[in-house]
Amino acid sequence: MKLPISRGRISHTLFEDLVWLVRSLFSKIDDPRMVARFETTFANYVGRKHCVVFPFARTGIHAVLKNLDLPAESVVLMPPITIKPILDVVLDLKLVPVFV
Repeated sequence: MKLPISRGRISHTLFEDLVWLVRSLFSKIDDPRMVARFETTFANYVGRKHCVVFPFARTGIHAVLKNLDLPAESVVLMPPITIKPILDVVLDLKLVPVFV
């Protein structure tokens, strides 16, 4: 499924930035009800039955690679500039990172 790429300008005021900052500092992003609501809303938005959110990119990548059930020593293409925890996930799953 392709999602449209916005070509518009993004603009906002300093006040809007400050409001966002204050809200983000005082909101509970680990509230299970809020997480479930986000998952449902996002799944509906992209036209899927389910959506699962992860607290970190590395946990999401771990879940994806593990569910692909790749055999040990399978090659995983990675960018040459990456963060170590992502590399650790690949190595932990006994996969071979190849930097391209």
